[in-house]
Parts: sequence; C-alpha cells; structure tokens
Amino acid sequence: MNKIFNGDLEKYLTDIIVEVKPKSILIITGKSSYKKTNAEAFFNKLKPRFDVTIYNKNQANISFKEVLNILKDFENLKFD
Repeated sequence: MNKIFNGDLEKYLTDIIVEVKPKSILIITGKSSYKKTNAEAFFNKLKPRFDVTIYNKNQANISFKEVLNILKDFENLKFD
C-alpha cells in the first residue's frame, strides 16, 4: 500500500485532475499512510493550482461515525 502513488496511479490521477479541472479538492488520508507514501508530495504540487483540503482521519480503519463527522466538518464547503 505504501507504494500506491508510484508509477501509473500518479499519472492517472494527474490526467483526471487536468481533465476535470476542479476548483477545490478534498483529500481524506489514512492515519499515517499519507506521510509514508508520496501522496503528500503529489498533493502539495497541486496546491498552487487548486484549493486542496487535506483531512487526516483519526482511525486506522475509517468508521461510519468518522465519515459523518467529516461530512459535518465540511458541510458548508463545496468540493468538485
């Protein structure tokens, strides 16, 4: 899992982002995987061009309760 952003997936995500041209992006990260992979560097490269919001989840495996809390935290914001 820690190699998820190496190789083709990074290019695939870049292609999608270039095609969709979102104004804002919400990223929900794993408890520690975001820092262990290249995901942090990848999304930091996007920050100058897009409004990127990073949410670091609290639990190793996300629960329904945590999803509800995320939705409550960001209910007034619009993400593409």
